[in-house]
Amino acid sequence: MKSKAAILACGLLFIPVAAAANVADVFQTLDDGTDLERELLLANFEGSAAGFGAVNNILKLENKPMLYCVPEKIILTGEQLVDILRRFVEVNRTEWPLLPKKRPADILLISLKDAFPCK
Repeated sequence: MKSKAAILACGLLFIPVAAAANVADVFQTLDDGTDLERELLLANFEGSAAGFGAVNNILKLENKPMLYCVPEKIILTGEQLVDILRRFVEVNRTEWPLLPKKRPADILLISLKDAFPCK
């Protein structure tokens, strides 16, 4: 019973991060937040990437174009995903000044498409 409560509590902690945060808030928390906040955000990015990966697997099975194409043997960590996101925002901030105000998962997907285009 205690483990179910712990899982529920951890799940509830993700709700504010996923629902309210924008890219700028995420970067602020990663730079200045607590270790727990940072770990939760990194886990959230890993979860988003896992979801994108699941969609990619289905698209591949259906012989449809994938969202992005990470080499098969690479598994991106939360830190690597954040690095990809930061680089994308830095490079494209002038062209898309509202990037920091967008939802993190949306911009993460765009940044993964940019970093790992399918050929």
